[in-house]
Amino acid sequence: MGHILMPLLDPLSVMVLAAVPGIEMRGALLFAQYIKMDAFPAWFFALTGCAVNALLFAYLIPRAIAYARGRERFKPYAEKTKKKIGKGRERMHRFLQRAQSERGRRILGSAFLFVLVVVPLPGMGSMTAALLGTLFHISSKDMFWAIFTGNTVVAVCTVALADVIIAVL
Repeated sequence: MGHILMPLLDPLSVMVLAAVPGIEMRGALLFAQYIKMDAFPAWFFALTGCAVNALLFAYLIPRAIAYARGRERFKPYAEKTKKKIGKGRERMHRFLQRAQSERGRRILGSAFLFVLVVVPLPGMGSMTAALLGTLFHISSKDMFWAIFTGNTVVAVCTVALADVIIAVL
């Protein structure tokens, strides 16, 4: 019976790796390239894993934070966090207020999250973008599409450069 599931193991591995914070799209596509998986199926399964990741983060993190705010047990942590991020949050709100319309603020907020996902630095990615989007009150729908689009751009770039990266490693 185990041999029937073997063809699904590689795509599922790529999808799970793409959903893991820290590894995400870049690591999953490099793994797929390493195990000699075709580019399109690798891209599809990695993007699916990242979409699941983006959906979970964009919809669950705001609800988890709202739940924690209403509980006495979490209030000391919420106060500490509020003090730490207060200045940055004020700066971001001033930045977003430069836009003349609500649509402009939505576009600026989404562009900010998109850049967080696309830039290949440690600590950047879907989870960071969803957390910051929640803190800056960006809607879940806008967060999802910004994260998903960012992951799509990362996928295209990684697939295009995967051979070079694998050769260097």
